Amino acid sequence: MAIMFHPDKHPDRKETAERLFQRLQTAYTVLSDERVRAVYDEHGWVGLEAYWQLAPHHDANIDEVILI
Repeated sequence: MAIMFHPDKHPDRKETAERLFQRLQTAYTVLSDERVRAVYDEHGWVGLEAYWQLAPHHDANIDEVILI
């Protein structure tokens, strides 16, 4: 899918392709990292945003991040 939606493959719809490609990259990041996937499974998108904002190096306890 990444190749299919790569912005270089759709120069006529570059903005749309870039948004889709970024969403695919985010999905891959979430699904490929067990810890990040667990955060998403338990807390959803809001939990991921908090996790990434407050724990950029992924070494914080997610329960502490969500409670802040």
